[in-house]
Amino acid sequence: MDNGVWDVLLPLFFFLFIAGFFGLVGWIWWHGHKRDDRSDKQLQELIRFAEQRGWSYTASVPGGADRYAGGPPFPLESFNIPLTDCITGEFRGRTFSCFEYHAREMNTDGADTYRHWAVFAVTMPMSGPRLIVTGQGKVAKFNARLNARVFGGGEVLKLGDSAFDEAFLVTAHDERYARQVLTGEVAQLLTSDPRAQKAPLRFDGNELISWYWGRLRPEQIDAKLNYLCDLLDRQQARA
Repeated sequence: MDNGVWDVLLPLFFFLFIAGFFGLVGWIWWHGHKRDDRSDKQLQELIRFAEQRGWSYTASVPGGADRYAGGPPFPLESFNIPLTDCITGEFRGRTFSCFEYHAREMNTDGADTYRHWAVFAVTMPMSGPRLIVTGQGKVAKFNARLNARVFGGGEVLKLGDSAFDEAFLVTAHDERYARQVLTGEVAQLLTSDPRAQKAPLRFDGNELISWYWGRLRPEQIDAKLNYLCDLLDRQQARA
């Protein structure tokens, strides 16, 4: 093929590559935000689900995020940031709350959108310093080290259990407390249960917290609360 043909084809190939790349990025962004939408009907299903369980539903709690600030998935500081779709009640004999937290994002086109997290918090019988357990993904590693070194979120620890240390990152203010919590049956459950890799944990005060990126859905509530209660059952049995 002569040079003249390549002079025509190369810019064309380059243009198609760039167009395809940005088209893919746009599709991923659109698909993710489309999936994040929630209809009025779905909201009513969430409210009805809570009422059928005898739980309380509150549409918005102004400043509710302030008490959780300083650790994932919340910002370092919170000034009257609300929580929405707050559900409170009892589950397996423990007081719990679940809700949505929203963070504003600026898109390349200048329009604001929101990233949503569904958060679950179960009350523990004891209180302790903040302790965060996440998977070993690249983003999790970056966030853990950034939180520890820059924002005073504690230290990234190795507990000496090879199976556990290969699967999870631990960030804690108190190493002794971390070792007391994350050993025995608790460690066994975390390393053997497929739910663990998809459910980051935050022991904070007298609450055990987990979250995921997305909207709060009725079909997720029992599963997440059961997982947190399973962990607390093993922790109490050990204690």
